[in-house]
Amino acid sequence: MSSPAFGQIISTVAGGGSLDGFVAAATSFRIGSFGFDRQGTLYLTTNNRFLKVAPDGTLLTLAGDGALPRLTSPGERIVPPDLTIGQFCFDDNDNLIYTEPARIRKLSPAGVLTTLAGNGVYGSTGDGGPANAAQVNLPGGIACANGNVYFFEVTSIRRITGDGIITTIAKSSGLGFGGDGGSALLGMFYMPRALSVDSRGNVFVADSYNRRVRKIDTSGILSTVAGDGAASFSGDGGPATAAAINVVASVAVDAGGELVISDMYNNRIRRVTSGGTINTIAGNGQQGFSNDGGLALDAMLNRPTAIAISPAGEVHFFDSENLRIRKITSDRRIVTVVGADARYFGADGNPAANAQVSPRNPFVDAQGNVYFVDTYRIRRISADGRISTVAGSGVAALGFDSQGDGGPAISADMLPSAVATDGAGNIYIADGFRVRKVSTNGVITTFAGGGFLTPPATGSVPATDARLSECASSLLFDAAGNLLVGCYGSIYKITPGGQLSLLLASDMNATFAAGNSTTPRFGSPEGMAIDAAGNLYFSESNPSRIFKVTPAGIASRVAGPDDPGAPYATDGNAATSGSLGDVRGPIAVSADGSLYFTDAINHRLRKVTPQGIVVTIAGNGTAGHDGDGGDAASALLLRPNGVALNASGDLYVAETERIRKISSRGGANYADMWWAGAIENGWGMSIAQHANGMQFNALYVYDNAGEPRWYVMPGGTWSNGYTTFQGALYQPSGAPLDAYVSSTFKPGAPVGTATIRFANNLVAELSVVIDGLVTSKRMTRMNFYGGIPSRSVADMWWGGESENGWGINIAQQGGTLFALWYTYGKDGKAHWFPMPGGTWSDNTYSGSLYSTAGSRWSGTSYDATSLRVDRVGAMSLTFGNPDTATMSYTFTSGPFAGISQSKSIRRMAY
Repeated sequence: MSSPAFGQIISTVAGGGSLDGFVAAATSFRIGSFGFDRQGTLYLTTNNRFLKVAPDGTLLTLAGDGALPRLTSPGERIVPPDLTIGQFCFDDNDNLIYTEPARIRKLSPAGVLTTLAGNGVYGSTGDGGPANAAQVNLPGGIACANGNVYFFEVTSIRRITGDGIITTIAKSSGLGFGGDGGSALLGMFYMPRALSVDSRGNVFVADSYNRRVRKIDTSGILSTVAGDGAASFSGDGGPATAAAINVVASVAVDAGGELVISDMYNNRIRRVTSGGTINTIAGNGQQGFSNDGGLALDAMLNRPTAIAISPAGEVHFFDSENLRIRKITSDRRIVTVVGADARYFGADGNPAANAQVSPRNPFVDAQGNVYFVDTYRIRRISADGRISTVAGSGVAALGFDSQGDGGPAISADMLPSAVATDGAGNIYIADGFRVRKVSTNGVITTFAGGGFLTPPATGSVPATDARLSECASSLLFDAAGNLLVGCYGSIYKITPGGQLSLLLASDMNATFAAGNSTTPRFGSPEGMAIDAAGNLYFSESNPSRIFKVTPAGIASRVAGPDDPGAPYATDGNAATSGSLGDVRGPIAVSADGSLYFTDAINHRLRKVTPQGIVVTIAGNGTAGHDGDGGDAASALLLRPNGVALNASGDLYVAETERIRKISSRGGANYADMWWAGAIENGWGMSIAQHANGMQFNALYVYDNAGEPRWYVMPGGTWSNGYTTFQGALYQPSGAPLDAYVSSTFKPGAPVGTATIRFANNLVAELSVVIDGLVTSKRMTRMNFYGGIPSRSVADMWWGGESENGWGINIAQQGGTLFALWYTYGKDGKAHWFPMPGGTWSDNTYSGSLYSTAGSRWSGTSYDATSLRVDRVGAMSLTFGNPDTATMSYTFTSGPFAGISQSKSIRRMAY
């Protein structure tokens, strides 16, 4: 591996992506709170974002991490993009009321933002006075009703009246159950979670671990209206106060005054009538997912929590472990409104920048694929930037049992902590007290652990019969193909033949400093790395130190102090002179012997030079995600927890909700099909990008007559930290596609320039100057994912020098291709035909071919209604190997009707 140079560029390669344009009911992601405005529009939060479900069922980001200002339609709600919205509700005037840690804010539909409560200082003062001058303390469980706003604090429930006065209406005098029949100010609650208020002003509280719904009436008296406190299930058809509810996760009151309750651990939604009778309205009591579209009572639910009732009276609830918002229809059926099969969790098959991730412990294989732990899954970013799940069902298992062995790895339950691959492409997962193997056919088995034999101090035992000392924390293959497994106080070696032996054991009697010894004292090896000389390095986080073990077995401390109370080791000093902060996750070593590690608590990526000096590579010490496209040392990181190094010397850092790449060679991979969305449907720009950062762009637009025309930008230059790409535009001419003659090809002089400014991996601004006319458009990556990922064929393809002057761009998301053929019409002018989808059969991808016409692309306002799409034939692409293919097409209508031809194409080298 080469050693990275200084002056490195940082970019995001996974996480933090937008879900804009994704179909809400077909996309799986983490959901926070949700609710409805007065018009019945559904809004939700996820990973510091505020989204709405548009009328067409797609998601649209309004605020939060990475959102950009956008034009709004008449009457549409205006939400500033930089807001961080917690729990929320809508008041009677359709203002958005939402929580911040020490404030409650109000946002009008016109975008006017004011503070409703809280002065920014944590506390619970100010009762009887203006709410915006009071202190509030981590408000949550917010509810809007009758002109008032109600919310939880740590130990109290407070109300803000319509005239802005704040008062406390309930206060827990202790942790437990008590106070019924008396003042709510003297009651006892046990982890209340949600509030709801009826039209009379009675407040209903989901007193979760008291397993009751409590009521605070308008005179302030506390009582129980549902639940008897038992952790079981009973009572349907009888009095709600005699029913057993196993954790009340949420409560909502409908327009008729009836209560709807999330009975979380009973996997049911229950209703309490105005007469006090309780019944189940959704869920058969079994934990799981089933029966969408069928009767709600027959469905399996998986830990239902939050409830919201739409203005139409339909009950919606968060089926939390199924990652779905589901609703109970008026005819008592159940359907999914938001969320999808966990196999497509977080944008699988799409660009990794679209994904929402919680990455830990990255690993890079020899082919440049990046693997990482994502909660209860192992996910992979392919070399072309696509993300997929390769193991894990999303359900936690503690690693004592072989959950799913012998079946598909993506269906296996697990609690993974590390991942590595061997030279044959098999994947190995540290999963609790086991190491599991995913073969290249996707089947998972136990590779080590789970047995009863204690590995001897010398000698070996079969790996599958061995009992690991503690949960495995790190994995590493050495040059001989042995798998090293780090566990608490031990490092094991497993040979390719499956024999396990003890490589290194902690000497618990050794001093903190360890010194030079054959048996240093250490806890759980967070990360391991091997240098070119065969020296093994491993780290631990508590205390944070890094050790080196020579091939002869001599150990020494190479980073971290001999005094656990030593000050921070600042740049330019010896790595052993002071604290390393909080070393988390994998470490890496480059060819020159530089050792890389992450410091989570100080938000930095650092290295130890071969001379033993510590230097910061990325992160200025401030927590955040800023700095993409600029110098890594000036960027903001957020609790980085591991680093991996690829063969080219690029560093990959896992941090909170992101994986960032640090490279001296350029920024992120933008290769894909880009467009302006439905507002300007019918045109786009294809971006093909090779590993050196060079791009080949083709712009597909319409001329003054609405006819399709294309321009190519076959090269350009990067600026602004690899976030701006600029080059000359050409519009060649040539012979018609059915009678190509290479000598007629005329590239012509440049007709203009194009500049693409990438805000991130998903959003860019395209500025074009053509014949003196200036046009700017906002573009986003096109989302068209469907199917299972297949071979990677995304690139710019052409017919070679013999048919120079035309090409076909193939964008790929998962198993779906979006092909755009730019060629020449009957008049020899630029013309293009899209194949926006199709099906695979062995190595052949086939689909329909279309011709489009539309509004003049530049110089006027785009008229989306002028778009015309006509099916003109069919095309197939047969791929012989990674670099050659055959393109066959048949025209059934249009100027080329009756033409059927085949052409050899190959990847374009640039």
